[in-house]
Amino acid sequence: MKKLILLFVLFVHSTFAQTSFAIIPFTGTADVGVNDREAFVSGLYQGMTNSGRYRIVDRNLIEQVLKEQNFQLSDLTEQKKVIEFGKIAGAEKIITGKMFRYSSTQPAITFSVIDVSTSQVEFSKEITYNNYTFSNLSSFLVSQLIDKYPLVGKVLGKSGDVYIINIGLNQNIKNGTRIFVARNNVLKGDDGEILMEEYKRVGILEVTLADKARSQCKLRSLVESNVIIQKDDMISPDPIPERPALVSDKPFWTGYSKGELLLDDDMSKKQYLSVTSAMGETYKDGRLFINTTHLNSGHGYCYYPAPFDAVGDFVCEAEITFEKNTEKYNRVTFIFRNVGAYGEGNGYSLYFTNDGSYQMDYMRNGFLFPIIKFTSTPTLKRGTSKNILRVVAKGSKFDLYFNDQFLAAFEHEAIEKGGFGIWSGQGSHVSVDNIKIWNIK
Repeated sequence: MKKLILLFVLFVHSTFAQTSFAIIPFTGTADVGVNDREAFVSGLYQGMTNSGRYRIVDRNLIEQVLKEQNFQLSDLTEQKKVIEFGKIAGAEKIITGKMFRYSSTQPAITFSVIDVSTSQVEFSKEITYNNYTFSNLSSFLVSQLIDKYPLVGKVLGKSGDVYIINIGLNQNIKNGTRIFVARNNVLKGDDGEILMEEYKRVGILEVTLADKARSQCKLRSLVESNVIIQKDDMISPDPIPERPALVSDKPFWTGYSKGELLLDDDMSKKQYLSVTSAMGETYKDGRLFINTTHLNSGHGYCYYPAPFDAVGDFVCEAEITFEKNTEKYNRVTFIFRNVGAYGEGNGYSLYFTNDGSYQMDYMRNGFLFPIIKFTSTPTLKRGTSKNILRVVAKGSKFDLYFNDQFLAAFEHEAIEKGGFGIWSGQGSHVSVDNIKIWNIK
């Protein structure tokens, strides 16, 4: 009988906290300069290393292997040669790809991730954006890898009420980090043959003391009260197994009530926000203005400081006005549960425009993954109008409103708490007023 194995890329090499990657030099067309190549490669190495999630084969070692084994870049377009190279370099995964341009202002890359042990292409994609750089694309590639290959470790054991796991400060694990726990369930046939392997969630831990390579945790919850967390169970700061986002046309929290008022920002009494990359005066006439009509890409942006940078469950309201603009579109993004700086943060992003369209995204390392794809809604006022936004967030469930009308709801468990921010897209001019944040009862 043949084995039918349910495989998840998520759990390959699960006994190790960090998967090892070797980055093969990307090929490039003639219109990709040396500086572009260096900016891209340096950004890719730096981003993957700083994530703390992976073991990266040293760039100098890659060049040494290429030289000693007499590999040519043209050889590394052949998958067999790539696998051979990966084995020599001692990597579990190989990243390979190509750099090119659609135009002088639109760089592009294609990339593939190949598993050395199976010789299979696990992941392949093209990334391209107008008015961005190859350095930006390297950051977007890192975001794709982080989303596809989560950090996975294991439970080392238990002492009293304390669980010990094999990831820590070296992997950017901190006190208070939420840790998901999963277990491999094996289904065997009557003859003892393995028919299927499936990973199921067991519970959630919380880090109480993080060391360099290990952490102490306490139990936060179990999926089933009679199924306890055991030694060698898989662990990750990312949801495992991953549960896809659920979108609902009905609100989750119809009976909520507002609790303590955490923030009442009328843009007059205090100036909490400092806008980056905008032009002109920001605070005036009791409002915050973000003018990005001079930008061809990116955003003017600002974030609320502590203590508003680590809020979990909340009700938030904001008045956002599309100002007069010679451009056709005004674009604004409301950021919530954000962790990290602009361009590399994790959180949730509600983007909407003055033509009545919106999109809801999950932001991973600065890259946006759609939860609700770009669509129009009658709940948004168009033109140079003021719209009142409301977000109700409790646990992993979120309700969205415009102008006291329900817009959409979604469930997504990746980000537990974080801060708030506002982005104004290139070529836009918006103003913001009366941002209020409450605890939710």
